[in-house]
Amino acid sequence: MARIEWDLRGLKGLRRTLNSGNDPDYKQMLQAVGTVYLQYLHRRYLAASRSPGNPWKDIAPATKRRRRKGKGLGTPSILVDTGMLRMGLTPGAPGNLLKVMSKKVRCGYANTSHSKGMTFAKLADIHHFGKGHNPPRTIFVEPDDATARRMKSAIATGIQRIGAKQHGSR
Repeated sequence: MARIEWDLRGLKGLRRTLNSGNDPDYKQMLQAVGTVYLQYLHRRYLAASRSPGNPWKDIAPATKRRRRKGKGLGTPSILVDTGMLRMGLTPGAPGNLLKVMSKKVRCGYANTSHSKGMTFAKLADIHHFGKGHNPPRTIFVEPDDATARRMKSAIATGIQRIGAKQHGSR
């Protein structure tokens, strides 16, 4: 009789490794997922800063005038004055938060100083939620379909590495 048989005993070890969160390949997998997401946010931020109304509200005329002083002509970008907040979405850059924990990865802005006592995280909250006189300009959003596929691919690659290592086929 023709048949195929699957030996699933190795899944117990894989599940144990994933639940522990201590395996270097597991941590590398979460790092990759966070990096893919931050790359998406960086691209989105750049596009939104250059397209008033899509999806962010344009900056006020007074802000435009203030930014143009001494800089010549041109169109000031939304949420880009020094560029530090945008760069904070780059892993390893000042103000970036990409923290791998045992069962999750946290992406965002760090509570490190931006300027004049303001932290990156506090400044991002002001703009993300529209505090004070600022309109909300959402920075953190669900990933688009292409980014979600890349994140899933990073997970699949990580699980393959972990599984291969457990079966000695690395």
